[in-house]
Amino acid sequence: MNAAGYLRLRETARDCATRGMTMAPHNFGSKFGFYAMVHLGLVTPNWEFCESDDTQIPALKPAGFSIRKGMARLTGEPGLGLKLNEDKLEKPSLQLEV
Repeated sequence: MNAAGYLRLRETARDCATRGMTMAPHNFGSKFGFYAMVHLGLVTPNWEFCESDDTQIPALKPAGFSIRKGMARLTGEPGLGLKLNEDKLEKPSLQLEV
């Protein structure tokens, strides 16, 4: 998803549909890519599934998504459906040279 991008995957899905093919793009290791793929997959008739992994990002709150029994749904949150909890971001450490 991150390499091809949303618009390019949308166009590829249309092209695949004309040939009777379905889509299931690779996206391992990217939560942002996964959530973008969910949006695209929900409006693409020949979409098979979105690849995800168990990567955890404590600062990322996907309030716009409900995932149950392997099925994703949008909750109605605006935009991409992600919120950033800045309190959970790692703080940079100050390193002094001696």
